[in-house]
Amino acid sequence: RAQTDNGRLRRDGCHFARYNQWPERKDATHEEWERLLEEQRFGGTRSDTGATTYGPGEARFIVECFTPTRELQTPAHFANMWTDAVRPPALPAIFVADLNGHFVTCICTYIQGAAQEAKPTVIVINTTGTRYIEWPTCSLVFDITYAPAPMSADEAELVSHRAHEHPLRSNFSDGRQCDVCQQHGTHYRCSQGCDWDMCSKCFTQAVSFALDKVASLVAMGFPE
Repeated sequence: RAQTDNGRLRRDGCHFARYNQWPERKDATHEEWERLLEEQRFGGTRSDTGATTYGPGEARFIVECFTPTRELQTPAHFANMWTDAVRPPALPAIFVADLNGHFVTCICTYIQGAAQEAKPTVIVINTTGTRYIEWPTCSLVFDITYAPAPMSADEAELVSHRAHEHPLRSNFSDGRQCDVCQQHGTHYRCSQGCDWDMCSKCFTQAVSFALDKVASLVAMGFPE
């Protein structure tokens, strides 16, 4: 805060993306326990086997801000409160990211692509090369900074499947044939006019993987 007030740190320019440590409270020392109390509201429970689970409204990650006052936020709350005037592309943003105890610097900005387009980019400064990058905090920083625009009601009804190039829309038919398994009776049809249909069984087999990804984002602190 003193560095910010002296002009050495741009206000709203640097944030700390880190793990919620409340689930680790059973192993904390007395001094650590006092510090962890401020993270209690982010929840999380660790079992005797070491598995950590998060309930509704709880968060795996925390974004810590330092100006104008120090504050801990869920990633979703931070993204909603982060104004366009101080976030990319208006200004670059800097995050210190916790990769399970190893820390890197993430610079969020836009760079010019081969086709002259502006590409959202996170530049990671890591003193250990590519080690620890598999931890998801850098991906979290990207998702916070470059969150997709809200979908319209029509867009929300559309779903994607890797077997077809266009989004699908719910459209039940007893007579149409599934283009994946060739069985009659379909629940989805191409939203762009292609003669392409899919049954619920084939669709569900692909959705199970997508749901795992959604669960990971919810655990990070994003709403479903």
